[in-house]
Amino acid sequence: MNSSLQTRAIAEGGLMAVMTTLIALAGLYIPFMQFFIFFIWTIPSVIVIVRHGLTVGLISIAAASILIFMLAGPLSAIMAAIQIGSLALVYGYAFRNGWKAASTLLAGAIIMVGATLLLYYTVFLITGINNLNIFSQLNEVLEPTIEMYKNLGIIDPAKGITEGAVREIIQKYFQLLTYLFPAFFAMAGIASAYLNLFAAQKILHRFGIDVPILPQFRHWNLPWWVVWGLITGLGLNLAGKYWGNYIIEMLGSNIMLLYMPMLFILGLSVIMFYYHKYLSGQVIYRIMIPFLIFFMLPYSTMLLSILGLLDLFFNYRRLSGEN
Repeated sequence: MNSSLQTRAIAEGGLMAVMTTLIALAGLYIPFMQFFIFFIWTIPSVIVIVRHGLTVGLISIAAASILIFMLAGPLSAIMAAIQIGSLALVYGYAFRNGWKAASTLLAGAIIMVGATLLLYYTVFLITGINNLNIFSQLNEVLEPTIEMYKNLGIIDPAKGITEGAVREIIQKYFQLLTYLFPAFFAMAGIASAYLNLFAAQKILHRFGIDVPILPQFRHWNLPWWVVWGLITGLGLNLAGKYWGNYIIEMLGSNIMLLYMPMLFILGLSVIMFYYHKYLSGQVIYRIMIPFLIFFMLPYSTMLLSILGLLDLFFNYRRLSGEN
């Protein structure tokens, strides 16, 4: 790299470090901005990596972390370095090397889950606070919840609703959330990776940077062998119950739960494919389909998940002549 290009790379890296710092600070101190900041916090670092490589990107991320440390404290700087930095490095490297969009998303999801776990562990080492101990955190709100129910008149022994019965129901609900927490945690990582990827694709195109784009939603599909993960989850769940092994049973349940939104989305993709193929010109179906899906959600969730599962085997869109 000649001196002029090197100077330009360093200057742009510094500018993007300042932008990353401003975005992170806005997310920390402006509550209503946090949701939107979540989509774009990696963009400046991704742009630097795509244009100038990993070395300049690492320097930019380090500079941003130092600035955040000075302005917002060590915990915020650690969050920026671990979460923002790791995802930006993966996406920047993937875009720069022409990875497919699906591979980029998979790598981003894995990194996001791993980075979040690392962040929680680092915070635990520094503060002694275990943010992953979800059961103890839920139990802290048990008594205030019981008290609120009393004040609202929900707990009424005369109606057969006793405090003990309500307490037992809430505790069972908390236990279920704790039991399935790993799957919810992984879903959050996948959603975060997708939202950041979607925002990066849109914004980088505006900067004239060519990045791979996910196919249209109605063309989303998965290879048939993905179903083996669901079968494995079911097998582990049944084996855990048979042997009385809580860990194996919980692992199987979390794998199956992780598949549910994936199959639901796949089933919805099949519906949208046939809608665009046969019904897109008819206004009545534009109203009817969302109504049926969202206002009959318990039934539509199950039916679309089953449709998504069957699509793994039969690939309906290919049977319809779609390549």
